[in-house]
Amino acid sequence: QGHAVSQSSDLYAVGVILFELLTGRAPSESFERPSTVVPGVPPAVDRVVENCLKPRPEERYPDAQSLKEALHAALGAELEGVSSTQGVKIPAQPAPPPAGRPQPPPGPPAAPPVSSAPRPPTPTPPPTAPANPSKTASGAPSLHTSGIAKSFNVDAALSAVDDATERWLIQKDKLDFGPFNMRDVRSQIESGKILGEHTIVDTESGERRKVKDHPQLRQVVLEAEARLAEKSRQEAEDAARSKQRGRVVTLLGAIFVVVIGVLGGGFLYGRSHHWFEQKVVKEVVHDGADLEFLKNIKISMKVDPPAHHAGSHRHGSHASGANGNKYSDVTNLGDATGSGGDETLDQDVVQQVMSSHFRVLVGCISEERHRNSGLRAVDMDFIIKGSGTVSGVRVNGQTGTPFARCMFGKMQTVSFPKFNGAQTHASFSLALR
Repeated sequence: QGHAVSQSSDLYAVGVILFELLTGRAPSESFERPSTVVPGVPPAVDRVVENCLKPRPEERYPDAQSLKEALHAALGAELEGVSSTQGVKIPAQPAPPPAGRPQPPPGPPAAPPVSSAPRPPTPTPPPTAPANPSKTASGAPSLHTSGIAKSFNVDAALSAVDDATERWLIQKDKLDFGPFNMRDVRSQIESGKILGEHTIVDTESGERRKVKDHPQLRQVVLEAEARLAEKSRQEAEDAARSKQRGRVVTLLGAIFVVVIGVLGGGFLYGRSHHWFEQKVVKEVVHDGADLEFLKNIKISMKVDPPAHHAGSHRHGSHASGANGNKYSDVTNLGDATGSGGDETLDQDVVQQVMSSHFRVLVGCISEERHRNSGLRAVDMDFIIKGSGTVSGVRVNGQTGTPFARCMFGKMQTVSFPKFNGAQTHASFSLALR
């Protein structure tokens, strides 16, 4: 407010501190008696705190000595009432002088009164507790009895103040971080962000020291280092176990592939597996929104195995559709007369050709999807002649449907490599969304 700072300003600050120590909160504009805020606070202390917090400086205690005497008097009155039940009388301290009266400068403390009556010899008492624990050796009331008279831990009080005051800088990697309060510093030590070798700086005093050398942080650093070391050890063990499991899985996978490869030569004539779905989706889905159903298609294919015995035939049904669609499920395994070979196209070759020409089939599938919204599967069998052309197509077991005729027409534009054999029978399946 622009007024000159005086000793009364310090006394006001002491009153604020006393109020906060007694109640745990800062005083408000209208004075509240500490004894009404916190049960157990001696009412005699209320007057002392109130006099410190007077708005007008001249109404406060004239000096620190007067405040000290008033506080001792208040505590003495409280302790006198507590000790009277034990037959112990505590003399009251002198009351504070009226406000505004000029006071002489404080002199040396008065000597304790000496009784003029002769004192009889006192026998040596047995080692028991003092009769009056509420007085110190100097005769002043002690703060270690009842009411607010509880033991006061200075280190704990300072630690509590540091927890709420952002006064600490942390220097690491040639950079300053903060300011932090002590609670934040401890939290970052526990998380490993602040290490014992980092430097902590007190911005109020300018004192610098290593974090591990700070008296409030030394134990926190030791516990955090032990905990973080154990965590690192556990993570290293977990990583080693994970790596070992990966090796085992890789080995088992290799064994599985070898076993399947060996067994496949015995009974897996037609290899059926999903193939080129991603390539198909990239090529055709962007052509239009009506092709969304192709996004998650599953495609599989198989080609009948080559002949084991020349001249053998497997007879089956024969279907002739329109437009020269001549499909037969008879598998021709060669010509024993020597006029033809026994070759069939390899499945990888058929898949490669179909992958490159799948786009031509999309129009037929889309049209059938419009006709039949419930279409979920397309199973197409087709015959490839030795000349590399397709001679017959059957779709979902039919050759004469519009869908089958459309697919046959499109397959006529697909050219496969020529091979020395009569025909190759292949199956092509799609699972739609």
